[in-house]
Amino acid sequence: MPVGKPRRFLADKGCDADFLREELLLQGTRPVIPPKANRKAPPACDFRAYKDRNRIERMFNRIKQFRRVATRYEKTRKIFRWLPRPGRRKNMVAILLSTRPKFGRVTHLEAKILTVALVGTSSFDRFFNPAHDALQRRGHGVARFVTREELLAAVDALQSLEILGATSSFAADRELFARMPRLRALVSPFTGVEGFDVSAATENGILVANGQIAENTVSMAEAAVLFTLASLYDLHGTERHLRENLPRPSQVRARMLMGKTVGLIGFGKIGQAIAERLSVWGVRLVASVRTRRSMPAYVTSKSLDEVLATSDVVIMAAALTPESRGMLDLDALRRMKPDVVFVNIARGGIIPDDRLATLAAERPAMRLALDVFDPEPLKEDSPLHDLPNAILTPHMVGHTVESQMRLREAFCENLLAVAERRVPEYVVNPSVIETWLGKQDSPLL
Repeated sequence: MPVGKPRRFLADKGCDADFLREELLLQGTRPVIPPKANRKAPPACDFRAYKDRNRIERMFNRIKQFRRVATRYEKTRKIFRWLPRPGRRKNMVAILLSTRPKFGRVTHLEAKILTVALVGTSSFDRFFNPAHDALQRRGHGVARFVTREELLAAVDALQSLEILGATSSFAADRELFARMPRLRALVSPFTGVEGFDVSAATENGILVANGQIAENTVSMAEAAVLFTLASLYDLHGTERHLRENLPRPSQVRARMLMGKTVGLIGFGKIGQAIAERLSVWGVRLVASVRTRRSMPAYVTSKSLDEVLATSDVVIMAAALTPESRGMLDLDALRRMKPDVVFVNIARGGIIPDDRLATLAAERPAMRLALDVFDPEPLKEDSPLHDLPNAILTPHMVGHTVESQMRLREAFCENLLAVAERRVPEYVVNPSVIETWLGKQDSPLL
């Protein structure tokens, strides 16, 4: 009798082993195995489905009633082949049909036992490990990969993976989607999704979720204000006078924020949070906005060229997209004032490092405060290192204890939501939700 790919593997607790569970899930088969009593974190078991194991036991018991099968009197292959002759084959088929489980529509419990892949280096274990444990406690199979190449090499796993959790720089593109026919959700633990082809995901009905948490928005906004004040007041230069026991300078370099024009490039959640905090500092706020939206009374919408030309402080708060990558060339940057303070807490790919280094070298009065670079980490031989008028931090100035704790929680919540076929709280492509929900009502393939 031809046997198709099994959907469930029923076994007693003697077969309860992590390696067996993982292998079954990677093959697209759900393990239905009671956990051993000594497990500290026992995985979930569908005991309703487990009851069907008695059908298999009864089948073998029925076969043993044929003493010839149980004791194997026929020692040679030639004689043994005689056993399933037409009359007895019919009887054997009847036995199998009488004990076969009745698989119908997928139950709710079956529907949430899925296969999830988490891809990222060990530096992201603080996000992946809690998510891995949370998913396993709910009975979901989780596979861990370090690199994209390692994931692509797992050909069998690609056919069954339905949820992919990866860092924002992970290349999730059309090629990957074509090789993962069951993929239905991409989840980033961070706000950024610049590595994800969101438009291709939307076309394929794949939901994209990220960490758009309030704590991250506020932390980045506060960091932008910190950078602005540290640059205006020449915090590092003043500190150096004390550490190196230098005499007081004949002229001070600090400048007030009050009365200045602050330009925001990008007015998403972080840009709005920055403007809200600076609105009480006695500054004039202008913003360059690509998507038309209602603006608060304390912010004036301007073109990008106007923002660059009129601002005393320019804060980059735009998301990195194919449209924004490299959006500021050297000619555009030269429109800024000679003594401008330029802050980038968004993404380095929007303004290449060499352009900023060239401009800052030309303008000694200009001050830079950069938390992001392209590529990252910042190269050791980058000319930015040699600039006395630059504050450089390794993409972590806005990473607070509060935001990191909440990002871990949100990552777990997003993964569990899509695994249980619920819309997560933080969705990047909400236009796909209706299509995505429609797919969730159909049985698993």
